[in-house]
Amino acid sequence: IFEEGWKGSKKITEANDEARAIDEFSQDHVSQLPSFIVPEEDEWDPFSLIKAFSLLASLSLVTRHDWDNDKGVSMHPLTHAWAKDRQDSKCQGVAWITTGCILGLSRSDTRFWQSQQLRAQRIDDHGSPTSTNDP
Repeated sequence: IFEEGWKGSKKITEANDEARAIDEFSQDHVSQLPSFIVPEEDEWDPFSLIKAFSLLASLSLVTRHDWDNDKGVSMHPLTHAWAKDRQDSKCQGVAWITTGCILGLSRSDTRFWQSQQLRAQRIDDHGSPTSTNDP
């Protein structure tokens, strides 16, 4: 998702600054991205992201996984709630905006999002905890 968000931010940065429709992303959205996403770079550099994930995993705050050669990270709901509660409302608001911009800017890679949808369907079909089917 982060790399796809970077790719989307590059497209916005490289486009001219003409007036945009209300449903289009702009430089304002790009400016909300975390510092490790640098649209001016020629290549995606995952070093800072990998370093952060490694630190969180070493503290057992996240778990890395590999599903069908697609790497990911998950966080236990209690860890997520604890991390959220440690932020004041202003920081939570900034985190929501940043997250929304990353997800929105990553939307151009439909293959990625289709694979995520298929993964969710496979997990749901096998009765995982995310399933809404009652036993």
